[in-house]
Amino acid sequence: SDLVLVHNCCFWRDNYEVVIVKNRRRKSSQRTELVQLNRVTSWGAYQASVIMHMAQTPQNGSLHIFRKGIAPEYDDPLNRNGGLFKLTFQATSCAADAFTALCGSFVLGHLPNHVAVNGVTFAKKGTSCGLKVWVGSRAKQVVAHVQEWFTKELDGFISSCLFCPIVSLLTS
Repeated sequence: SDLVLVHNCCFWRDNYEVVIVKNRRRKSSQRTELVQLNRVTSWGAYQASVIMHMAQTPQNGSLHIFRKGIAPEYDDPLNRNGGLFKLTFQATSCAADAFTALCGSFVLGHLPNHVAVNGVTFAKKGTSCGLKVWVGSRAKQVVAHVQEWFTKELDGFISSCLFCPIVSLLTS
């Protein structure tokens, strides 16, 4: 029997490149929807899918796993009133391991306040990697519970964890 996921999920990939327009450097992005999931045949199949998509993420790109109907964008209405956690790691390999664990907890509803968690992002930039966890709330209790989970479950991987309200990231 299939394993039903707590969230209907959508995998997205962004490819970034720097383009020069009128002697100014600008970051250009191309987003592709990869697959939508609401169930998987086995837990191993799900983990293999996550690992395969991470491996296919380009050097300057991102892999996002979000609840269906929510885009990995600051101005998505369900992200706008929340924020995101930016996680950095002691080693690049730690980011991949942490992302795999984080994705499992996300789709199974094991994260604290899991209904407030909108998605997770694995980002590659040059030779470094990082994770972002998007939440739809800035409530202190939600932020504290999610941050406590990172400290407990990802101990030994994380070198820093910073919470940023989306409103502070939007350009006016």
